[in-house]
Amino acid sequence: MGFVVAQILGVLGTACNVISMQLKKKEQILLCFVFAGIFFSANYLLLAGYTGAIVCTVATLQTFVSYLLQRRGKEIPKWLIALFFVLSFLGGIITYQHIVDILPILGGITYTWAIIQKEEKYIRWISFSNYILWLVYDIFVKAYSTAISDSICIVSTLIGIIRLDMMKKLICKKDGKHE
Repeated sequence: MGFVVAQILGVLGTACNVISMQLKKKEQILLCFVFAGIFFSANYLLLAGYTGAIVCTVATLQTFVSYLLQRRGKEIPKWLIALFFVLSFLGGIITYQHIVDILPILGGITYTWAIIQKEEKYIRWISFSNYILWLVYDIFVKAYSTAISDSICIVSTLIGIIRLDMMKKLICKKDGKHE
C-alpha cells in the first residue's frame, strides 16, 4: 500500500514541477516547487529513500522561505543560503547508506543554487541539471513515478528554455533589441 501511495504522491509532485517550468514569474515557480517538494519528500520517505527525503525537505523549506521573501521584495540573506547548503549536506551525510545517496546531496546543492538566481532562465538551466541527478537516484530507490516526473520535467524544462529563453533571445536579435 505504501508503495502505491508513494507513486501517487510522485505523480502529484510531477504535475507541480511540469507547471512550474512553464511559468514566467519567479514567485509562481517557487510556489509550485513548494508543493512539489512536499509531495516528493513524502514519496521518498515512504520508499525508505531517507537521503532523498531529508534533502528534499530541506529544499522545500528553503523554497518556502525564498517564496515568502520574494513576495516581500526581499532577497534571501547569504547566511541563510549557507545554512541551507550545510543542512542539505549534513542531512545527506547523516542518512548516507549507499554511493547513490551522493546524488540527492548534489541535487540539494544545485537546487539551492537555482533558487537564489535572480533570472528565471538560470533557474530553468540549473533545474535541468538537478532533474538529471534526481532521475538516477529515483530509479535506484524505486521512486518510479518520481523518475517519470524527472523525465517529464527534463523535457518540460527544455521546452521552457527554448520557448522563454532561446526564442526570446532570437526575437530580440531579429528586432535589433537587447534582452
